[in-house]
Amino acid sequence: MSMLLGLLAAGATVQATAPVPAGPAAKPPFKLGRDTNLVIHANSYYAQWTYPGIQDVGELGALIRESGVTASNFAIPGTTWAVMTLSNQNVISAFDPAKTNILVCGETRNQTFELGSVITDPQVLVQRTRTYITRIQAETKAKYGKGWDYVVLCGTIATQDVHNYPSEQVLAGNNAMAAYDEFMRDRANLASVGADYFVDYRTLDAATFDGDGVNRLAGFMASPGVTVMERTAGTFVHPIGAAREAFAACIAQTLRKVADAAS
Repeated sequence: MSMLLGLLAAGATVQATAPVPAGPAAKPPFKLGRDTNLVIHANSYYAQWTYPGIQDVGELGALIRESGVTASNFAIPGTTWAVMTLSNQNVISAFDPAKTNILVCGETRNQTFELGSVITDPQVLVQRTRTYITRIQAETKAKYGKGWDYVVLCGTIATQDVHNYPSEQVLAGNNAMAAYDEFMRDRANLASVGADYFVDYRTLDAATFDGDGVNRLAGFMASPGVTVMERTAGTFVHPIGAAREAFAACIAQTLRKVADAAS
């Protein structure tokens, strides 16, 4: 009996002191320079539309010019994560195997407020994001033998709507987007969708971009036609002017923070 107890004790000791397998190594921060290729795939907030593409706006435009980064923008007004998943060939064609490739992707707003329905479960939005990143990585690897080196996921901002949804649905959709952002603030959750960094507009500039679209209007909604494109209450969606410059600045600050860590 004493021998058995001794063996059990020894086994317990071995088990307790066995090394824990290491997880995947964290990627080093990226650098921004002439050997960096940055590609944007997103919605109207980012598009060259009634205003310049976000890569040319304010602090982000200055960062791209000063660093010598190659930048391409394939943002399309009205797109959704689901549409982006199926229409990514221009984005993939902009991939440069000879450079460090950074995919900046952002949507969620249109996916939440698709015509005819409002998504109120943030995990549905998370899964749409994961599906998009998984597919574009797989298709890029199939074409080039390697995928995007870094994925920068952009979060959400407060919105109203142009489809005449009842206020309770607008509120529910905004709350789902806020919960989506909260999920992505956790590094493990962000990694679970295949992203490396998160542009958190609601944290970086809460006064301009946070809100629920009903009871707490975002700051950019305060000046119709000046900081928000729409002029009728209940339809405020698109930041313009100083608000869009603030939007671009959030992206620039996130990229710069990572690049500074690589210096």
